[in-house]
Amino acid sequence: MPSTTPCLTAYVQYGDNSSSGSDPEYGIQDSSGADVAIGQMTWDPSPSGGMDSGWLLVSLAANVGGGASGISWTVAGGATVPLTTTAIAYGRIERVTITATVTSGGLAISYRNLKVKFYVGASLKQTVSISTSHCPVANTLGVIGVSAEMSAGASPLRSDIDRCVVEAELRLRTDDGLTPLPSDILGAIKVFTSTCNP
Repeated sequence: MPSTTPCLTAYVQYGDNSSSGSDPEYGIQDSSGADVAIGQMTWDPSPSGGMDSGWLLVSLAANVGGGASGISWTVAGGATVPLTTTAIAYGRIERVTITATVTSGGLAISYRNLKVKFYVGASLKQTVSISTSHCPVANTLGVIGVSAEMSAGASPLRSDIDRCVVEAELRLRTDDGLTPLPSDILGAIKVFTSTCNP
């Protein structure tokens, strides 16, 4: 039966918009939702008129089996690039879900040029390109007291996929004068696998 809990999640969030702050702007979580690696970033050094990160390249590589092979999460402009961990081990890749979430008004996160690549070892077997109209966007700019969420997903056509790479551009924005809580703007790439430890 397919897993309902992601084995690993690579995320970005508003954090505190500071490469030296106390809250992370991006990270990797295990199946319990605990951070196993975190990174710092300044999305916008001059957020007057509203914070705008601009379009940034991101890339997640879930390498064969995880563990010693490692997981790599790249957020362009981050203080640690790439962010890596060997703390999560897994079996075959079953599916990938990409989400965009904002929890209040005046916020936005958007993806574009989203691709999910599935491999057996080093051999590319399938590429899923998400059309622009289906890329996750959560946008409450100019609106008060609402939240928004959107997701997209990709599943391999084969049952022996043991590696995946997710590539995209993303953008975080706020209305003028808003300072969100760390996770009020959240983007996540979730990888579901046949087995997972931890």
